[in-house]
Amino acid sequence: MLQVINLKKIYKTKGGATVNALDGVTLSFPERGMVFLLGRSGSGKSTLLNVAGGLDSPTDGEIIVKGRSSKDFSQSDFDSYRNTFVGFIFQEYNILDEFTVENNIALALELQGKSKDKEAIERLLRDVDLEGYGKRKPNTLSGGQKQRIAIARALIKNPEIIMADEPTGALDSNTGKQVFDTLKKLSRDKLVIVVSHDRDFAEQYGDRIIELADGKVISDTTKTEEPENTINENVSVVGDSILSVKNGEELDDEDFAFIKSFLRGKKNAMICSEDGDVRALKRAAKITDSGSKEVFRDTDEKSVPKKSYTDEESRFIRSKLPARHAFKLGASGMKTKPVRLIFTALLCTVAFILFGLLSTMMLYNNDAVFRDSLMASDYSYMGIGKQFTVTGKYYQGNELVNEHSYRQQTKLTKDDIDGLSELFGTSAFGAIGINRDIENLSSRPNYTDYYTGSIKKVAALDEGNELLSKVEYGKYPETENEICLTSYTAQALVAIGLSDPDSGEAYTLSGASDVVGKTVVINATPYTVSGIIACDPLPAKYDVLKEEGEAEDWTLSYYFAAELESGIYQLGFVTEERLQTFISHGSESINLFNGSTSMGVILNRGQDNEEYWYLNYGKLAPNAPGMDIYCSDGAKATLADDEIVIDCYYFLNLLERALERDTESEAYKKWNSSEYDPETGEIISYSVREMFSFGFDPGFKEIELAHGVTRESCREAAIEFLNTYGVWNNIQTTVCAINGYSDVTEAFSSTVVSARVVGFFVADSFGSAAFVSDAIFESFEAAVKNEMLSLGWGYSEESTDYVVPEGVIYDMAFIAYDRTEASTNLLKPYTDGVIGEDNGIITLNNPLVESINQTNMMVESLSKVFLYVGIVMAVFAALLLSNFISVSISTKTREIGILRAVGARSIDVFKIFFSEAFIICTICVILSCIGGAVTCAILNAEVSELIGGVSLFVFGPASVGMLIGVAAVTAVAATFIPVYRAAKRKPVESIRAL
Repeated sequence: MLQVINLKKIYKTKGGATVNALDGVTLSFPERGMVFLLGRSGSGKSTLLNVAGGLDSPTDGEIIVKGRSSKDFSQSDFDSYRNTFVGFIFQEYNILDEFTVENNIALALELQGKSKDKEAIERLLRDVDLEGYGKRKPNTLSGGQKQRIAIARALIKNPEIIMADEPTGALDSNTGKQVFDTLKKLSRDKLVIVVSHDRDFAEQYGDRIIELADGKVISDTTKTEEPENTINENVSVVGDSILSVKNGEELDDEDFAFIKSFLRGKKNAMICSEDGDVRALKRAAKITDSGSKEVFRDTDEKSVPKKSYTDEESRFIRSKLPARHAFKLGASGMKTKPVRLIFTALLCTVAFILFGLLSTMMLYNNDAVFRDSLMASDYSYMGIGKQFTVTGKYYQGNELVNEHSYRQQTKLTKDDIDGLSELFGTSAFGAIGINRDIENLSSRPNYTDYYTGSIKKVAALDEGNELLSKVEYGKYPETENEICLTSYTAQALVAIGLSDPDSGEAYTLSGASDVVGKTVVINATPYTVSGIIACDPLPAKYDVLKEEGEAEDWTLSYYFAAELESGIYQLGFVTEERLQTFISHGSESINLFNGSTSMGVILNRGQDNEEYWYLNYGKLAPNAPGMDIYCSDGAKATLADDEIVIDCYYFLNLLERALERDTESEAYKKWNSSEYDPETGEIISYSVREMFSFGFDPGFKEIELAHGVTRESCREAAIEFLNTYGVWNNIQTTVCAINGYSDVTEAFSSTVVSARVVGFFVADSFGSAAFVSDAIFESFEAAVKNEMLSLGWGYSEESTDYVVPEGVIYDMAFIAYDRTEASTNLLKPYTDGVIGEDNGIITLNNPLVESINQTNMMVESLSKVFLYVGIVMAVFAALLLSNFISVSISTKTREIGILRAVGARSIDVFKIFFSEAFIICTICVILSCIGGAVTCAILNAEVSELIGGVSLFVFGPASVGMLIGVAAVTAVAATFIPVYRAAKRKPVESIRAL
């Protein structure tokens, strides 16, 4: 179990003299039994105990614990050795006054990383006759009670070695006997080593007595039992001088003759016959119940059993001081020097206020902010979008006076999704926007509510996608009339309520699992909810929206909407076949042009039924591959000189006006006729006008109307109508280019041309665009520019290199994100965007990333010089705090020693004083945040007018976060040096400190 080999411990006195406290001590201790270390003061017995227990380190020699040599030990290993195998009992008890009896005992257990076992503590308190004392404070106990608490603390972790240094030195004899009785009982299963000056107790309780003098072992004896010398059945001799008679009545003459012979020549003799006296004599003479006499003989070291140990048996348990204990001990230190505390806190607060002001303009690491922010988030999926760059140029006369660029949203292709899958894993998938409310909700929430009951996008997952493993209730859809919702949407349905679309009766929903099997109606189409997919929890900051509904904080509502938009919260998952019915092109129509943005097109100018529609215009060719275009002669990639194609909504209006010119025509009747059931009044057949609207309205991407009317059938019916009645020819119009920013359009006489509207295109949102032939485009551009120059006006031109590729499908993509550093580094390029072959830009679509980018732009524009001034303020605060911690450590030196003796490591000591520094810093941060906000407001009021009304000192969340970070660093820095010095002291030195 425990060996010490050639231990030496040399002290140097203040006068420079050396003292050999231990001088080559070599001992082997058994696995169990009670060993006493005796000797006069200064003999080295306590030093031997402290060195063997790791409270002190030897000058030379080694300690071997279960086969492990101390020559390889660090100080932390010695701490862990005590924490694992040793329970210390001190003369001065050494229990912590800040803790209750219960917590003092539990401390030894918790340092081993185990939970507080109240039943075991109560059992130990009963064993030491202190039942019911668990909630008492140590200052209410007597010395004997405190010592028994110390014993209970040593025993709670069931150590294999108990070391007791003068455990009865401060106790009366009766209490001392109780302590030794307890230790003796424990020695049956454990090694108990006791330092004592009382030889009587040692001989009475000890199994082995080791006596020291001048640092050397002068005697090492082990208790043995010598059996009695039996004369006959009634008479025996115990030892050399004690005669034992079992029954006096049975003595015969021969016995009396032996007794006379035994007593003859003895100067002193004592005979007792009462049972009580006999028992007392046996105890005094150390005679066992079997009649053997206990005697101490020289210890044979070779007789001490040797044992081999496995790595597991000799493994040390590293201590883990619970945070609540560290906090409690740290807080108690603040009571010792209240005046110094107030002075320190005030100066630190001033330093932090100054640092807070500087932090608004301080340089920081953009990459680190991005990495740390994302890795600390709760995101498991990241949204990916696609954009393209539009370059704008502003001309005054023929001179370019300004150039800028911005990005416009576009769609992703299947190739884009495949590229993301190669980089980020096969769990990437695309989603199509539909932006639909569930139609059979029990109530209609506001769009600002926490739960809105909407399906914003739909997606289909490939087999093997890891998101399939997150189906927590039900299953993934297998048929086209099934849909899988997210846990957020399921919770929304529970909160809002859902009704049976057939009966109108509300479903009973008590939890997300109840939504499975229910019917939801989306775009007039019923779906059976087949399963629920678990999604990320929403940040807790949005919980307020659950209570307030329509939030007073519109910024919070904005970011909440962005959070939902960028995540999978409002996705509906369907089969691939069903997904195809949602696909619609055309969103690329808006602003995809190369021309003057300050001009537009007016249709039918100068006619009786003229319609003044301001439309952006551009060439068709760059946009054709990704558009849903419908023309009189089929798909078009180019236009004749007099042809234009317009948005389907404007085309519908033009068509209405053309047909209204002849309300008696067959075309007009067919256009407006609907058939009704004469009995029920229900529509049997929809009019072409309604089917046209249904078929091309991007707000109805999936409509299943009565009688099998679908979007495709609507389109076919509309195109057939146009071709049958030649309506294309009736919607010729005149168009002109105008200045869209001028109210004096009548005075603006740009080129007017007669054109034929030969088709329309479908947009995902209400469009305001026209695609014209190259000839019309060039004539408009030239005419408008000349007109602008003649009037002295400026004009803008916009252009893009992006060409809409074929197969644009997905409004957004999602990739799995595991919050590792490697994955985060892969994401970093997508904050600015990765440019593809089509000049489209793949970007991260995430509110957190957006906030990071905005913060970076703001901070980077400010001076770096303030960084160094801020560091000076932080160092000043750290020095102030370090001085206070040093004083606090000096007042808690003994408590540090007690914790180390129980098994705490230096890191645990650091936790205590870091807690103290943290409390002080927290107070300072709160005060400095208030002071910083007030100071910034005052400074902004003073300097705002001088810099154009800009609030230069923005003391917002970023500044508070930076201030908290610096305060934490300050607390660590201020704590480390003084704690490092204190931790270098041996535990025994700290315990002895006054």
